Formats: sequence, structure tokens, C-alpha cells
Amino acid sequence: LAYAIALRSPDPHRAELRNLMTDSALGGAWIAAMEFNAAPSVILAAMLAMDKAAVGGLRFLARCLLAQAAGLVLVVVAAGIVPMLEPSGIVARLGAVPLLVVYPVMVALTAHRLARRVRAQNRLLAALSQTDGLTKLLNRPAWEEAAAAELSRCRASGATAALLMLDIDHFKAINDRHGHPAGDTVLRGVARILRDTLRDDDLP
Repeated sequence: LAYAIALRSPDPHRAELRNLMTDSALGGAWIAAMEFNAAPSVILAAMLAMDKAAVGGLRFLARCLLAQAAGLVLVVVAAGIVPMLEPSGIVARLGAVPLLVVYPVMVALTAHRLARRVRAQNRLLAALSQTDGLTKLLNRPAWEEAAAAELSRCRASGATAALLMLDIDHFKAINDRHGHPAGDTVLRGVARILRDTLRDDDLP
């Protein structure tokens, strides 16, 4: 239900935060419904706190703890529940095992997936920040950095390198006569020829 609500919302992030606060409120209600049975109540509260802190930090955790307390008080008042004072039995402890094992693993897997996605996006951003959007060749800062690194390598190893400078003849006339979109097409075509004809270790 929470997934469907977030999916249909115009602001999925905000909807998901509301879902998580509802989750905390229901967790508080469940703790009260268990008559505060010690082991499962502590485990449930800890697991709910863990994922809220992971998603929104301490401020969001505080809001969710308030929602949890509200859910707990509501059920206590509505049902007239008296806290269970006897120690938890074996059944209650066994019943808490799936939550204790499965929940942290799911949170950890979600965090792992997020970290992988962030790493992939960082690599993409790094590539975009070094590349000219039109030609897909290195932009000037990235090219100067690459040329300086190659020059340093040649100085250190005694190897030789060649630098080839190209200019497109009458390029201004192409833009003036046929328009800038035609000029962009020419630039993309020249860049494609460079990429296709240079060796793998050459840098266009």
C-alpha cells in the first residue's frame, strides 16, 4: 500500500516520508497491542528507529518517535491495555526472531543498492563534467589536464609524443550560409571521424 501511495503521488519523496511516519505510528500501536511484551517490543522499537535514522537522520527519527508514541498511547487509551509485567516467554522471543534477522538485512541491502547507484551516478557526472556536450570530446579543462599528464609521463620516461592541431576550413561560412544546426552537425561529424580513426591510446 505504501509503495502504491508513493508511486501515485506527485511528490513521491514526501509521500514516502509520510508512509514511514505511519509505519512508526503503527509500530507503536503494535507494541501496545502486545501489552509491551519486553523482547518483541524492544526489538520492534529498535528496528523502526534504525530505518528512520538511516532515511532521514536524527530530526526525522525524532518526528517518527513522536508518531510511534502517539500510536502507542492511542491504542492504550482505546483498548484500556495494561502493560504486561511478566517476563517474555519463549514464544514471544521466537516470534521476534524474523524481525530481528530479516529487517536489518533488508535495510542493509537497500543501503547497499543506494550506494552502488550513487557511485554509478558519480562516475557519470565525472564523465559529463569532462566532456563537451556537442562533440563528446574532452572539454578544454579536461584536455589541458590530460595533455599535462602526458607531457609529464614523456619527460619522466624519455618517450616521445605528437600533438596535432586541427582547424575546420571555412567553418564560419558554413554557419552563416546553412545555420548553426548545420555547423553543429559538421562538428559532430569531425569528432566522430577523430574517434573512429585514432588509436586506442590516442586522445582526441
